Amino acid sequence: MAKTFKTSAGVTQVSDIIRQIDVGLSRFRKMIETLPATVFRVGLEVQTSDLTIMLLRSLPHDVRSYTTLHAAGDAYTDLRTAALRFETQQRMFAELTGPSSSGARGVHALES
Repeated sequence: MAKTFKTSAGVTQVSDIIRQIDVGLSRFRKMIETLPATVFRVGLEVQTSDLTIMLLRSLPHDVRSYTTLHAAGDAYTDLRTAALRFETQQRMFAELTGPSSSGARGVHALES
């Protein structure tokens, strides 16, 4: 499994990184399940601390800072939730401030 995951820049960048981690973890777990019964499997499972490191290394700097400051705890699920919250807030902010296709003005635009 890769140590870091990268995607192209975009609105769903964080979701894409988390999805790549989930897919990689699923593939790794399926690979472990296919090992013969004679193989000792203790210690082969990916620990939550490893998932946490992979997530933090894969996130862009600004998302990583937000995630570490605003997560409810140190667990992988807490950091994952905070990263997705960052993406949701950024998407909502972009929709509020960006011009729409109908020609509507942004939040900061003044009426004349």
